Amino acid sequence: SSGKSKLLAWLAALAIIGVGIHYLNFETRKAGSETLASERIEWRAFEGEQSLELADQGHTLLLDFTADWCPTCKANEAVAIETDAVGELIRELGVIPLKADMTADNPVASQWVEHYGRVAIPLVVVIPAGRRADAIVLPEVITESMMLDALRQAGPSTAP
Repeated sequence: SSGKSKLLAWLAALAIIGVGIHYLNFETRKAGSETLASERIEWRAFEGEQSLELADQGHTLLLDFTADWCPTCKANEAVAIETDAVGELIRELGVIPLKADMTADNPVASQWVEHYGRVAIPLVVVIPAGRRADAIVLPEVITESMMLDALRQAGPSTAP
């Protein structure tokens, strides 16, 4: 029956996708300690309130709440964040990029995910210099142009 063969084809496709995701996760886990390493963006570790005070001091901030086990986070990073154009605009505007690695339990980061109205990651937030209350919370799935627009909307760091 064609119904049964369609079902088997779907199951086979899902198995292949599952193996692919498992392999990607395994590959990223091996490189887990390099979460902050990037050729385009000089990430700093997100440390909660202490990091957010940088906005009060006149710095525009980019917050990336991410984890090695989060495929959507990895997709956003590959497609929309870790790009030449975004890296250039971050440098041009003097934005401080902060990464909250939630691969392992991270209570501080979890608290801020909730603060920005999400129950889970991915979460990308751009905070304009001196205007912490005007944080721009991006959708869960983002494009490079959305990322660039949010950075431009926030504007440059004003700190000397």
